[in-house]
Amino acid sequence: MARSPRIRHAAGTRNEWDTLKAGFRRPKAAASRADIAAIDRGEARRVACLFRGLYPPYSVRFQVRTLDLTADAVILGPLWYSPDRHTTKITETVTAAYTRARDPVTDRRIHSKWNYEVGKPLEYAGFTVIVCETPGGKLEFAVPNPDVPLVLHYFHRGIGEDVRGTETDLTW
Repeated sequence: MARSPRIRHAAGTRNEWDTLKAGFRRPKAAASRADIAAIDRGEARRVACLFRGLYPPYSVRFQVRTLDLTADAVILGPLWYSPDRHTTKITETVTAAYTRARDPVTDRRIHSKWNYEVGKPLEYAGFTVIVCETPGGKLEFAVPNPDVPLVLHYFHRGIGEDVRGTETDLTW
């Protein structure tokens, strides 16, 4: 499965060059709102994530991936440095999407404590775990804090939930 290289990165998904150009400042809330508006128009966005599935055929260990949110599918792909060039299309129907608290046993690779917590100096570089319930089990995506509203909005649209008044209204 070929991935389109022209998918724009979401506001919170930055490489080193983007971080330097931004002067190590957090993404603007307007950029996050623009990503949500782009999803509503049918455009795609790419989000950095750590992914795991709690049922086969997915790995139960978090793996560093990219998450492409497109109009017709969710596609997991490799980061540029990964020797594994395999892409995976998520075909399961998501019945619920929500954030969960950090689990110190399984979330050692996820930067979400101390300076990465909301309200701390590096909150924009921290990650939050989004749980998606499917008929087969749970899928977990750890995404950058500024991209949490975007990913929740994307999944809630597919579920048909009213997204006003949920975590999608967070400003980073």
